[in-house]
Formats: sequence, C-alpha cells, structure tokens
Amino acid sequence: MAQAYLDMTSGPGGSFSTEPSATAALFRPVLGGNILSGQWIQARIFGLCPSQQIVAHCDAPIEGRRFHLPLASNPGCWSFHDDVWQRLEVGTVYEMDPTIRHGAVNWGDTLRLNLVVDIA
Repeated sequence: MAQAYLDMTSGPGGSFSTEPSATAALFRPVLGGNILSGQWIQARIFGLCPSQQIVAHCDAPIEGRRFHLPLASNPGCWSFHDDVWQRLEVGTVYEMDPTIRHGAVNWGDTLRLNLVVDIA
C-alpha cells in the first residue's frame, strides 16, 4: 500500500491546506472507497500555525454542506463565523456556511488542525 503524505508547509499568513487528493489518500485506509464515491465533494485539512490568523473572508458558494471537525487545537484558538467568536472543540463537528464571513486566530503555542469536508 502506498503511504499517504500531507504537505503541511505553511504559506503566507502561517496557514496551509492540503489538496483534496492527498486528504482522500490519507483517509482511504480508514473509510475505504466511500470518500471518493461521489457522495463526498471534497475533504481538506486546514492548519493554522501558532501566533497566526486566517483573515475574515467569504468563500464562493458550494453545492451541499460544509463541515469542520477540529483534529488539534489549544485554548488560544478561536474561530469567527456569522458574527460569533467561538472555540471549536476537538471531536465535535460544526456546520459552517462558507459564504458567511469567517476567519480564525491561533494565539496558542501549538498547531491548530481542522478537517473540512464538503458533502453533496
């Protein structure tokens, strides 16, 4: 079996996202072929390095629904969505509309990782 590799090199602003194909390869051993069955539009891992931010923005509309699943966080991580600041808890799934203004900050000293999945 080929080993899955995720490039987690941070870009401008101290954040990164994986390519959907790399994310699918990572989860294929756990989920089997379902991740590519057409039911899933896209899955990515978004990272935010310590002392960095994702500036508030709006994304283009998607077909389906977008979910965030925090994989790693710390008490200094905050997300902004629809005029609400909140700490996203690891292991909890949050639905977020990408067309509503959103962003994040990581004032902690560890990496923040979210699995973001768009489902048709």
